[in-house]
Amino acid sequence: MQHIADAVKDHDAAALKKLFSPRARENATDLDGGLTYFLSAFPSGPVTWKTQGTADSGGNVFSKHITELFGNYEVSADGTKYDLYFAYLSVNDFHPDEVGMYALGVVPAADDGFTASGAKMPFTMWASQFDIDEKTNTATGTPGIYVPQN
Repeated sequence: MQHIADAVKDHDAAALKKLFSPRARENATDLDGGLTYFLSAFPSGPVTWKTQGTADSGGNVFSKHITELFGNYEVSADGTKYDLYFAYLSVNDFHPDEVGMYALGVVPAADDGFTASGAKMPFTMWASQFDIDEKTNTATGTPGIYVPQN
């Protein structure tokens, strides 16, 4: 998280891009455009970060391991609150090219991520796709940056 915060503070798209795993950089749709969108949420000036919880998913087969970490943060910038989510593979002995950031997204804060009717909001749906496929020992979901669809 500290690397994300540092890149946001400096508005450094290249530093954020380097955090992504080689596989995520290769398979993400318009990663550069996504990084521009992501950084546009943060004006120059102070940004505060507050964890809303983290989780992980993992497994091991014999002596090989895979661990994916999920971060949920409340971010405040210029008086506006945002929900930030990331998925990060800290180890993948099966597919080392997946180690690194897999997904990153930010949206204006929502109370709980669900509509009044109980349906998941788009950002919540996007974030829920990330996990580990136990058969292939790979990350699930489409890697890259969340960009809302108009």
